[in-house]
Amino acid sequence: MISWLTVAGWLKAILGFGLLIVVHEAGHLLALKWRGYPVFAFSVGFGKPLLRRRWRGTEYRVGWLPLGGYVLPENPDQAGRVDPAVGDDPTREQPPADQFLVALAGPLANFVLAWVVFFVLIGMVGMPQPVPIVESVLKQGPCAEAGIRHGDRLLAMNGVAVRTWDEFVRLIQVNGPRPGTLTIDRSGDRIDLAVTPREEGPRCIVGIVPAQAPATRPGWGMAAGLAVSRTWTEIQQVTVGLFGLVLRAGGGEVSGPLAIIDHISQAAGSWLSFLTLLAVLSVNLGVFNLLPLPPLDGVRLVLAVVQACRRRPLEERILLPIYQWGTAGLALLFLLVTIKDLRGFLF
Repeated sequence: MISWLTVAGWLKAILGFGLLIVVHEAGHLLALKWRGYPVFAFSVGFGKPLLRRRWRGTEYRVGWLPLGGYVLPENPDQAGRVDPAVGDDPTREQPPADQFLVALAGPLANFVLAWVVFFVLIGMVGMPQPVPIVESVLKQGPCAEAGIRHGDRLLAMNGVAVRTWDEFVRLIQVNGPRPGTLTIDRSGDRIDLAVTPREEGPRCIVGIVPAQAPATRPGWGMAAGLAVSRTWTEIQQVTVGLFGLVLRAGGGEVSGPLAIIDHISQAAGSWLSFLTLLAVLSVNLGVFNLLPLPPLDGVRLVLAVVQACRRRPLEERILLPIYQWGTAGLALLFLLVTIKDLRGFLF
């Protein structure tokens, strides 16, 4: 039977994930407004609008499905016929510099959101630090197979005491992809479990997300700098991870939208862990959208640079296959990872 806490966690996760998308789209909206381009509508949520209000030439809407948002550059009832694969791109007729700025604004908005969350957390409670307590377990991961649960405290790996999360990560790398013994504390009971870490590129993982705990609270000025450092570190780590994924050409621990929402819902019990995970996912969303794949923002950045170098836009006969095949490939990727998520939930 599903508990109310589980339902509340999923609702909080859906709203949190939707917030990341709304912030991303708001970045595009602000960039278009700043450069003086008209925007017909901006919606928070999808579906039939529950609320709508026109202000300064733009209709602001609240949809009934809180899974994100969107920007409509022009009235679809008055717009000309547009190929659905290419979509109604508000930047196609703009100068390359404006195209580049509008495309970059979405990912930048996600990075700014991550900085704001880290800044508030660090300024109010201190820098969130991972601790050797299990916040959530990745389905079909080594720890899930071993029976690790939310709330378990990690005590030792192969008999070596674990005092910090960094020590635990180091011990996992020393153990490598061989069977090991993980000692945990579960509600006061000391339990030994057999765990076999899984190789992911040059490192080994066990498939758990640690809980977060605050350190000493700094001043607000120092908190701003620490938030910049933490955000930049997350950007670097996500970028390296994406490059490794492409070079390995494998799925590994890639999660789809369902698994991501599930991870957020498991962290929803602790506001510190929940907000920290949202900031990390905001960085993930920003970096992911910089990939040069249609219809992501990265391909618009590349096309803007190409147009600036050629001094004219690419012909439709070139653009159409790029968008069609790229969009189809991205849709296939999302379908595969969603199927993977469903298998993890059902089996």
